[in-house]
Amino acid sequence: RRLESGEIRRRVGAALELVRCEDLKSQYPGRLSGGQQQRIALARAIVGEPAVLLFDEPLSNLDANLRRQLRDEIAALHKRLAFSGIYVTHDQGEALSLGTSVAVMRTAKVEQIGKPEDIHDRPASEYVAWFMGANIFDGEVDSRGLIETPFGCFETGRKIPTGPARIAIYPQRMHIERADVGTAVIALVKYLGTSTEYTIEANGQTINFVAPSNTITLGVGDHVKISAGSNDVFAFHPNNSESLEEPPPTGNGTINSTV
Repeated sequence: RRLESGEIRRRVGAALELVRCEDLKSQYPGRLSGGQQQRIALARAIVGEPAVLLFDEPLSNLDANLRRQLRDEIAALHKRLAFSGIYVTHDQGEALSLGTSVAVMRTAKVEQIGKPEDIHDRPASEYVAWFMGANIFDGEVDSRGLIETPFGCFETGRKIPTGPARIAIYPQRMHIERADVGTAVIALVKYLGTSTEYTIEANGQTINFVAPSNTITLGVGDHVKISAGSNDVFAFHPNNSESLEEPPPTGNGTINSTV
């Protein structure tokens, strides 16, 4: 960029300091760890003081702990430098935690765009709910607005038309209780450390339920009933996967994070 050598040194030093790599300035790239290489790549991007930064899955090849650490560092750097960024990722956690606006895309089309909480808590389509991690299963809406399913009876607390529907509920927002009889049965129990995941089957459909470990004494073969709060149940059209309710408000402004 035809800058004076003194300005180059100042900018390089400032960029390395921002990513906490001042002690690596004399190292060859091949001698750096994966996390250090990503920090240096970020320094290369910000040293020219661009108006917009493009991130193309920058953390995908890192282990989980390092990925979380660098994600937080990128968020802090964004707050400090106030740059605009477009962040492409398949990791829902990265998109929701880093983005001020999130666009969920499917086959090159935007399914929904909005604030992170809108995308997660008010999915506009079955695909968005599924991609955000929700269980998807079939149900039937009766004249009272209640949704009958093999896993239990649910309500959304919002007006939806009667007839077949596709239901979405996040595993972490479900409640489970033992049932003497019923169609829903625990088929698999997976211990994940701080949490335990239960796979539940009913009439050929499968859903997952997640609870803190050592809080539930249910095992494979037990009959169960599932419930959920009305705000945690989403209903979609069985044919076109669009919401049976009023569509959520769309986001506006710059897209800062893309899934």
